[in-house]
Amino acid sequence: MNITGFSRVFLSQQKAEIVLKVQWDKETMEKLKLENPTVRVNVRKKDCRLIPNNIEFKIYNNEEPTIYNVHNQDVEKIIQFINRERGSLIKEINDKAS
Repeated sequence: MNITGFSRVFLSQQKAEIVLKVQWDKETMEKLKLENPTVRVNVRKKDCRLIPNNIEFKIYNNEEPTIYNVHNQDVEKIIQFINRERGSLIKEINDKAS
């Protein structure tokens, strides 16, 4: 799985849901019938840290939930991406909240 960026942020009271754009190899994409896959991740609004009780990363296709979850080895990639992009994500959340 490759994370190509984030597309949107949805805000609620204490958390933000970040929509990550993801891509797999062609064979996996065809096998799972994915055209426009995304993964949604919940983080705390204040500091963009992952919310630990919601570590089930569901795969969406064309904004619709699928039956698939991200494999454990890819969860580490998501965590690294969130940590690396934290500044941009916090800015996006603050811009959206104001």
